[in-house]
Amino acid sequence: MQQSPAIQNPVSGAGYFFKGMTLAMQPGTRRFVILPLLVNIVLFGSAFSFVLSQLSDWINNWMAYLPQWLDWLSYLLWPLLAIAALVTFSYFSAPLRTGLPHRLTDC
Repeated sequence: MQQSPAIQNPVSGAGYFFKGMTLAMQPGTRRFVILPLLVNIVLFGSAFSFVLSQLSDWINNWMAYLPQWLDWLSYLLWPLLAIAALVTFSYFSAPLRTGLPHRLTDC
């Protein structure tokens, strides 16, 4: 069984990335790359920053229901909920990341 050239030389993957970037920045395709990228950065960056800003309020509300001796759980909840929010947000935003910019550039 013959392996593909990318498997034989794993460093060539970075070369493909840079080759794709040069193709994406050509004048004919630039608007189809930059516009969706900017829309994604603005929409999902603002939504994720909103979730992270509300995280402390959520943790404080949940900690109010626990006894005093379990206050140390707030130190565990911060990283766990931040990672869970990031993973959940990334998973459920994938259809939007591909669909919304496609609608914007569909001329």
